[in-house]
Amino acid sequence: FFFFFFFQQNRENRLQSFRFLLLFFDWIDRDRNMAVGNKKSGGKSGGKSGKDEKQRRFAGHSTYHKDSKRTKKFKNKHLQEEIEKRKKIQLIKGRQKKRSTEEESEEEEEEIEEEDELSKEYKGDEKYLNEDEEDEEEDDEGEEEDDGELEGEEEEEEEAASEDFAKHKKELEELKKNDPDFVKFLEENDSSLLEFGNEDGEDQNEDDDENEGEGKKVLTNSMINSMLKGAKNGDKNQLKRLMVAFRCGCFSTQGTTKTGQHAELPFEIAGDKTFAHLMSTGLKNFNYLFQLFTGSSNQNWSKIEKVVKAFFLNVSHYIATCASNDALLLALNQLESYITWLSKLNSKISKKLLKSVLDRWSEHPDLDVKASAFRNIREMALKVPFPFANSCYKGVYLNYVRESKFFNPSTTQKIEFMADCVVELYLLDPILAYQHAFVYIRQLAIHLRNFIQTQTKEALSHVYSWQFINSIRVWSNLLSRHASSASLGKEKVSLNQLMFPLVQVILGTIRANGSPRYYPLRFICIDFINNIVASSQSLVNTSSFILEVLACADLKKKAKGVGNRLNFELHLKASKSQRASSTFQDFIIGKVHSSLLQYFNTHSTSIAFPEMVIPVISHLKKFNKKCTVPHWKRKITQIIEQLEKNSKYVINHRVQIDFSPKTHEKTKSFLVGAKTPLSQYYKQLKTNEEQIKQLKKYDYEDEKNSSSEDENNEDENGGEDSEAEEEKPAVKKEELSKSNKRKKEAPKRTAKKQAKREGKKEDVVEDFEFSDDE
Repeated sequence: FFFFFFFQQNRENRLQSFRFLLLFFDWIDRDRNMAVGNKKSGGKSGGKSGKDEKQRRFAGHSTYHKDSKRTKKFKNKHLQEEIEKRKKIQLIKGRQKKRSTEEESEEEEEEIEEEDELSKEYKGDEKYLNEDEEDEEEDDEGEEEDDGELEGEEEEEEEAASEDFAKHKKELEELKKNDPDFVKFLEENDSSLLEFGNEDGEDQNEDDDENEGEGKKVLTNSMINSMLKGAKNGDKNQLKRLMVAFRCGCFSTQGTTKTGQHAELPFEIAGDKTFAHLMSTGLKNFNYLFQLFTGSSNQNWSKIEKVVKAFFLNVSHYIATCASNDALLLALNQLESYITWLSKLNSKISKKLLKSVLDRWSEHPDLDVKASAFRNIREMALKVPFPFANSCYKGVYLNYVRESKFFNPSTTQKIEFMADCVVELYLLDPILAYQHAFVYIRQLAIHLRNFIQTQTKEALSHVYSWQFINSIRVWSNLLSRHASSASLGKEKVSLNQLMFPLVQVILGTIRANGSPRYYPLRFICIDFINNIVASSQSLVNTSSFILEVLACADLKKKAKGVGNRLNFELHLKASKSQRASSTFQDFIIGKVHSSLLQYFNTHSTSIAFPEMVIPVISHLKKFNKKCTVPHWKRKITQIIEQLEKNSKYVINHRVQIDFSPKTHEKTKSFLVGAKTPLSQYYKQLKTNEEQIKQLKKYDYEDEKNSSSEDENNEDENGGEDSEAEEEKPAVKKEELSKSNKRKKEAPKRTAKKQAKREGKKEDVVEDFEFSDDE
C-alpha cells in the first residue's frame, strides 16, 4: 500500500491505496486497545469473552473504539471552540459565494441608487430641502451600507424592529378590549402613545399626493443661474439641486438607464439653448464648488462625497452617449480638472469613467476628440492611486490592437496617432511599461512559435496580419523613442532589455515566409529594425535580408504593363499579377535603395565601416552587370558611390589615429558627431522624400475633389457621358506614345550622365536626381 501511495501515477489508485492504509491503521489501533484491556483484567478471559471480542472487533468502529487520552483532553478543552470556528468559516464562505454570484447585479443597483438618490430628494416643492443634520445621518447610513460584513446584522435588526412593532400593536388592541377606561385616559392625556408608527406612513402619503399633483418642472436659464448663485453663497441644498439638474441634462440624450428602467428625472429641459447653458455652467463651475464646500483641509469631504460621486457617474454616462462633437469636446476638456477628485472615491467609479473615455479614444473618428480623451486617460494614470495605472496601460493597448485590424489610406492617420498615444503613456513609468510590454511581446512570440510548429495557413494568417504588424510597430516605436532619450538612468535600462526579444520576433516574421509575395511585409519589418538600430546605436545586420530581394525571379522578367498604382507600403502581400507589373518592381528597387542607405547611415561613423561595406558593394556590382533597366542601374550606382565615398572618408581619418582596437572607449568615440558624406546625402534624400509625400497628399485631395465635381457634372449632363467615353482611348494612345519615346531616350541620357561623372566630381546634393518617369 505504501508503494502504491508514493509511486503510483494514477490518481484513483493512489486514493484507493490511501483508504486501505487508513483502514489498516484503524485495525492496528483496535488490536492494541484490546491487548491493553486484557492486561488490565489480568488476562482472565474465557472462550466466550474471546468470541465476544472478535464479534465486537468486526462489528464496527462505533461499538468497539475507545477514545485515547489525547482525544478526551481535546473534547473537554477545545472541541466546542473548534466547532464554533468552523461554523463561522462556513458562514463566511457562504457569504462570499453569494457575493460572487450577485456581484454584477449589486454593482448596477448601487450605481442606480447613487444616481437616483439626489433626484428622489428633490421631487416636490421646497420640502425636498433637508437640514445639515439629516444629511450627516444619511452619510453615516451610506457608509454602513458599504460595509459588506454588517449587512446580515442590519437585516436582523430591521426584522427585530418590525416584530416589536407588531407585538406592540397587538398589545394595544388587547388593552382596548380588556381595559377601555385606561385607553380613554391615555387618549385624553397623551394620545401620541396610541399613534405609534403611523407618522411615517402619513408623511409619505402626503408627499406622494403632492408629487402626483405637481409633476415635472420645466428647467430654465434663470433657475440654473439662481441655483448656481445659491451654491456659490454656500447653500448645500442648492448645490444638490444643481447636480440633479445636471443629471437631467446628462440623461436627456438617452431616457433609460443600464437596467432598462426609466430614469426618474424631476426636471424637463426647455430647449437646446438651456441644455447648452446647463452643461457649460455645470462642467465649468462644479470644480470650484467642490473646493468651496470641502475647504482647504478637506474637513467637510464626507458631506459632499455623494455629490462628487453623482457628478462622475453622470459625466461618464454623458460621454458614452453624447452625439455632438462640440459638446463632447467641451465635456472632455473640462473633465481634466476634475480627475484629482477620483483619488478620493471608490475604484469602481474611476473604472467606469475610464471605460467610457477609452471607447471615445478608440472609436471616435475625430482626432481632436481622441486627443482630449487621451489627455484624460494620461491624467488618470498619473493622479489616481497606483493600481489604477495598470488598467489604463492595459486598456489603451488592447483598444489600439482592436482598432488596428485594417491599415489603409483612410485609417493610417488614426492608427499612427493611437500608436503615438500608447508610446507616450508607456514612457511615463518605464518600470510599469516593462511589465506590460514583456507580456505582450511574449504573446507575439507565442503566435510566431505556433506557426513554426504547425506550418498551417491559419497560423500564418495570425502572424501575417495587420494586428500583429501594428503591435510590433508600437513596441518598436516605444523602444526607439526610449533609447533616443539623452539621459539613461536605472529605470530606463529595464526597457532596453526588451530590445533583444523584440528584434528576434521581427526577424522570425521575416523568415516565416520568404516568398516574393510577402516582400512588402519584409520591408516594413526591416524599417522597424532600422529605426531601433538608429536610436540605440546597436548592430543588427539587415543588409542580408535586403540583398536577398535582388535575387528575386520577378526582377529578371520583363514587366507586363504598369498595373494599378498601388502604395505597397499599405499592403502586406502582392498578388501574381501585381508582382509582374512595373510598379511592384520599381517599389522593390526603391525600398532596397532607401533601406540600405538607412542601415549604413547609422554606422557611417563606425571605425569598421570600410570592412562592413565590402560584401555589399560586390553584391550590388554583380546585380548592375546583369540589370537592363536604366533607372534601376542609376539607383544601385548611387548606393555604390556613396558607400565608397564614405569608406574613403573613414579610412583617411583612421590613418591619423594613435590607438589600437583594444581601447574600446576611443573606438566608440571615433568620429562621433561628424558629418560624413553618407549622412549628408541621406539627410537630403529624406527631405526630398517628405516633399514628394506632401505633393502626393495634395494630389490625392485634388483627385477626391475633382471626382466629386465630375460626379455632380455627370448627374447634371447625362448626355455628354458618351462623348467623353469616346475621347478616352485617344488620350491613352497619346500617353503610350510619350512613354515609348522616354524609354528610347533613356540610354542616351544615362550615357551623358556617366560621362559627366567621369569628368567632374559632383556634390552629394547634385548626385541626387529624379528621372522623368519618377
